[in-house]
Amino acid sequence: MMKITVWTSLAFGLITAGCGEVATVVLRDSFVKPATVARAVNSNSVENGVKAAVAAAGKTFWTPKTISVETGYVLAEYQPEVISRGPRDYAYKLEIRIPEKGRGDVLVTVTPPQGIMGGKPPEVMANEFLDAFGDALKK
Repeated sequence: MMKITVWTSLAFGLITAGCGEVATVVLRDSFVKPATVARAVNSNSVENGVKAAVAAAGKTFWTPKTISVETGYVLAEYQPEVISRGPRDYAYKLEIRIPEKGRGDVLVTVTPPQGIMGGKPPEVMANEFLDAFGDALKK
């Protein structure tokens, strides 16, 4: 399970520790901004790519919400463990776009919930998904 904290508390900790404003912005941005990663794939068809994406989502703790074989689009969510919840959405979003005919660059975007940051930056989460996606294509 990934633990998360509100980024403002981390920013305050960095400033009081003397790391300065630049370090705060750079570190915070890597955790709270969406990340898009592309990787070349050959799944032989969009259908095979979508099946591999759904399998990889399950292996990396994402829950598929929208699956379209026609467009090669998959949307999945990850609900992190949050100690105290308010009336808002805490889910990370994972968007997968399979290339036409299953060949080319698959695009993966991880969008964190606003104001929340986890133990991993979105770019790391996207790359972990793509590693699992590559493994699922080999099966």
